[in-house]
Amino acid sequence: MKKINRNIGITIFKRTGILIKYPHVDLLKELVTATISIEEDVKMTVIVDLKLNTIAKEGCMDEILEILPDYDEDSYIEQIKHWAEVFIDNQIIDPQAYFDKLL
Repeated sequence: MKKINRNIGITIFKRTGILIKYPHVDLLKELVTATISIEEDVKMTVIVDLKLNTIAKEGCMDEILEILPDYDEDSYIEQIKHWAEVFIDNQIIDPQAYFDKLL
């Protein structure tokens, strides 16, 4: 008799439209600017100052959190801070070119 596995399911992956971009990296001042957007509509701008160990935020994440409720605002900020450290530590001034090379 064949055993039936009832835990089998389907996962559908679809684009959320949420994008995190890093339009500005200042290696001397150790400042990284990131934007979080839905498609091209920027919902929040985050500026990470690694010299002063501060993070400035402008905007609202409510629409983004509705799309991906498993993430919270702190998760996004931690991710942005991590990448800011990577960019500064590795002298990366063009994050998009860096990400393109990884693909």
